Amino acid sequence: MTDLSHLQLDMSSADLLCDTPGLRVSLETADCLWACPLIGMEQSDPNLPAVGHTKERNGSHMLRLQRDTLYVVGDTTNVPEVSSNAHDQSHAWNSVNISGEMTPALMERLCMLDVTGPGFPPGRISRTLMDHTGVIAWHINNAEFKLFVATSYTSSLVERVRQCAKDLLALHDFHERASSTH
Repeated sequence: MTDLSHLQLDMSSADLLCDTPGLRVSLETADCLWACPLIGMEQSDPNLPAVGHTKERNGSHMLRLQRDTLYVVGDTTNVPEVSSNAHDQSHAWNSVNISGEMTPALMERLCMLDVTGPGFPPGRISRTLMDHTGVIAWHINNAEFKLFVATSYTSSLVERVRQCAKDLLALHDFHERASSTH
């Protein structure tokens, strides 16, 4: 069985929480996360993503969670429509990055979103709960998610992710052993 108990939380740099075949989980500070209030006509600007969607521009990613707020990950000068109103939120958020073929199974255990269904395909973003922790879930591609969590709840979410990954890997190990005996 894969043992994850030795993993420690170190926010001085990206912290690898799990790195096994099929599943990689890392934690890092959410550098360059900006909240941008949208006022008036900006709310219907066709260059910005629709609510619940993301859009990439010149290396920066726009994340639209609600009609009047846009989050930008990266350099806001790449998004001139909102750069003058941007407020740095980097200090308030951390990012849990989950990737690998076991990602959908882990996400299904963690959150209330149907991450494998048509309602939350790659490119979508949503606020959701994971255990008792509010997160922003960004579905990057079929095998990759980025979760933004408030710094004050990071330890709680990391423990939950760690436990779910441990359970999932134990189940995977069990099935592999069972199939090798037949």
